[in-house]
Amino acid sequence: MPILTSKHCRQLPKPEDGTRILTIGFRPRGMPRSCFHEWARHLAPSASLLHALSDLSDCPPYVGVRDHRTWQWLALMERYRAEMQAQRAALLDLKRRHLAGEVITLLCACHEPAMCHRTVLASLIVDLPMIAHSRPVLHGRRGQRCPV
Repeated sequence: MPILTSKHCRQLPKPEDGTRILTIGFRPRGMPRSCFHEWARHLAPSASLLHALSDLSDCPPYVGVRDHRTWQWLALMERYRAEMQAQRAALLDLKRRHLAGEVITLLCACHEPAMCHRTVLASLIVDLPMIAHSRPVLHGRRGQRCPV
């Protein structure tokens, strides 16, 4: 089951949504806590990145601007990926839950999921390599550590 990213945070919960995780730094005004199960502020874009994203969404869709907006959005999402490197533990936790079969829906206030950080966040979670806990590898009779 993929991680769902097509839901807007104000859409009413449905049973097939599974665990609804709000991934923005602020809760929209008038939105009850019953619309989400968890609030992952630490997975939201930083304030400066959010400001750049809002400037990008204000850009009118004139002919030829769409390509420019796409390039700008891709550059901003690279910045977001870099920010998420500091959240590796949280991403690993979501990956473990996803692999265990939990249905996860990432929520945001963006109306276009394809141009939203939650889509990039879902790909980061799915593509994140699982690293086993490092324990010393022992060999020999005396329990000497194996060079790794």
